Amino acid sequence: MRGDGNFKWWWCGFEEMEVCNGPHDTREAAIASAAEEREADEFEDDETPHCWIVEADKMVIVADALFDEDDVDADSTFSGDRLIELITEANEEAWGEDGFEGLVGPGDEAAINELEAAAHEAQLTSGGQAACVNAVIADWLNRHQRQFRVFTFGVQRNFERVELELVA
Repeated sequence: MRGDGNFKWWWCGFEEMEVCNGPHDTREAAIASAAEEREADEFEDDETPHCWIVEADKMVIVADALFDEDDVDADSTFSGDRLIELITEANEEAWGEDGFEGLVGPGDEAAINELEAAAHEAQLTSGGQAACVNAVIADWLNRHQRQFRVFTFGVQRNFERVELELVA
């Protein structure tokens, strides 16, 4: 998985890091947040209060080769909603357990219409070459990456268990 390079700090109550809290700009801010949020009754009597922290960026959504030459010809038509569905299916590990929740931010419908028009234009001008359609979709995705709410880390570093001084 590729990451977006925007590293932030996250904390979790469990080593598996399934549900993380953040983002935080600094390691210290993540630890302070965990100390405020965690409660003494979450730990066994002989267990020191703790959390796990990690510095991570978000996964980058990709649209590598959504179509091969058998999928596109001069008569192909593209629905913006179907293209979004193909992108989300190709990146299913990026979404939370509820799956893709739609584009975020203003102009989501306009963005989907732009994708549909660009794919159709590429199909027409290339005579139905899948590589041209894929390139246009990848370009659109690069410009609209922030409109996809991603729940998966791309790159993780500095993972560690940290003991906490709980805030009462």
